[in-house]
Amino acid sequence: MRVQTDAGSFVISLDLAAPRPLEAAPSRVGDLVKLLSGLGLSATWFCPDPAASKSLDRVLSVSPVQEVGLATDATWAGPSATRTVYHRELTRRLDRAAAAGLQVSSLASDTESNHLDVAARWGVTALRLAPKSESVSLVARSLRLFRSGAGVCGASPQPTRFGLWRVDASVHFPDRERFSLGGSVRSANRSLASAAAGGFFHLAINVALLDQAGAAGIKALERVLSYSVQQQQLAIVNVREYVQRRLQERKPQPAQSILHRRAA
Repeated sequence: MRVQTDAGSFVISLDLAAPRPLEAAPSRVGDLVKLLSGLGLSATWFCPDPAASKSLDRVLSVSPVQEVGLATDATWAGPSATRTVYHRELTRRLDRAAAAGLQVSSLASDTESNHLDVAARWGVTALRLAPKSESVSLVARSLRLFRSGAGVCGASPQPTRFGLWRVDASVHFPDRERFSLGGSVRSANRSLASAAAGGFFHLAINVALLDQAGAAGIKALERVLSYSVQQQQLAIVNVREYVQRRLQERKPQPAQSILHRRAA
């Protein structure tokens, strides 16, 4: 966690799930771990079954400490999934993670499940949904929003049902419409500048797409993350850290007595 002031928040997460497994690109995972560690940044690494991932040892061996999150699947966490199926599959994955010594408190999903109370009982505190419009490219969306002065970043997340926080992704990197890496970098950096002025920006890094871009993809991401470190009025956190900070902010402060205030 890198915190300078409370002016704005930048959340970093990585998707290690579909369209192809994390294990297909072990060298790319190493590049990402090295990049984050070198900049002193922590991110949330979402994968379908944390206890079964062969690459998490590398992720968890670096400093600062990285968070491991669970990426749900539409077959058991989608709108048509029954409560029984959701409970069984979530429990199986979180049981395995706990047995492996992994604390999982963040979920990533394409849609909001109707059974989030089950997740809350497991100690899950955050839900990350995908950007609202996957059909609109990051470049086009960024340009349109910044011309209006809004930026891609939005208002700070708030708690939703069962006490879970919706810490939704603002954009994917690289964008799913396969626009140029240069355009993705410029758009992300504009969002970071806007977030530093008091906004919220959540960058969801798609490891599979980044791997397809090769070394150029890592260099592009390095430009974005390096730019974020330069923004002094920006708290750079993973999903769990973001929720913890917001919960701390909402704690009632003990009232001081009149005599105590006078003595101070």
